[in-house]
Amino acid sequence: MGGPPLFYKNLRSGVPAPQVDPSDLKSLWEFVSAFHKSNSSRPTETGPRCGESVGIDSELLTRHCSPGANVPAVMFRCQFLMLLIQQGLLAPWLEGEEPSECLFQVLATYPVHVGEFDTASLLQHIRERSRR
Repeated sequence: MGGPPLFYKNLRSGVPAPQVDPSDLKSLWEFVSAFHKSNSSRPTETGPRCGESVGIDSELLTRHCSPGANVPAVMFRCQFLMLLIQQGLLAPWLEGEEPSECLFQVLATYPVHVGEFDTASLLQHIRERSRR
């Protein structure tokens, strides 16, 4: 069973993920971030144990985006943003633990490809945009 999960069935390797509205990316990031924080702080008796995962229903994700939004593309970009933050690559553009508005603008529109990705190019683009 290879390939992306069904939720991402229209995302293809080598093809950029569709651009999304930065406000949708921000809204979904805030929701998912709060969800992760509330679930990671639960005692193991009621929260997920090591190796377990918790899912979020796609209908719930849809409610956090504007009407007609490409929710899989927004979620893909949200997860990409979270990964870059976890890796410490976006620290200069965080305001506390929150991404700056510039990050939402860039990550919503930058050509993010499924599969291979040039992180150095993205970081250079963020540097240039954040100086404006």
